[in-house]
Amino acid sequence: MKKMKKSYIIGAVILLVVIDISIVYEYEYNPKIEYQKGLHYYKEKNYQKALPLFKEAAKRGYAPAENTLGYMYFKGLGVPKDYNKAVYWFKKSAEQGNAKGEGLLGLMYLGGLGAPKDYDKAAYWLTKSAEQGFEPAENFLKSIGVKP
Repeated sequence: MKKMKKSYIIGAVILLVVIDISIVYEYEYNPKIEYQKGLHYYKEKNYQKALPLFKEAAKRGYAPAENTLGYMYFKGLGVPKDYNKAVYWFKKSAEQGNAKGEGLLGLMYLGGLGAPKDYDKAAYWLTKSAEQGFEPAENFLKSIGVKP
């Protein structure tokens, strides 16, 4: 009888371990959820809590997080102002087709901030952004007489 109870206990422990492992595997990191959590802190101007959430989502290739991280470096929100890092993150976002990232990257090339002045690249990224309806890019292109 003792042997039988022991095997039930071992079986139950094994079952619990398997269930626990399956729960761990079912949880998959979702960068969009982390980004949304970060936005909550960002809107409250709690950049120190928002920053690690954006960084993790950006490292996993989530374009809105890359763009927001770039903006934080551009403005110095919770991080030292760093135009090179801003360009890095805007470019990663833009290369995924994020309209805000495209527009902001275009402006960085236009102003020579964190990137060499390059009017062709500026026009390219601003046009791509405007074609997706990013209003600041559209307005800027109109203001210089370029039809998006």
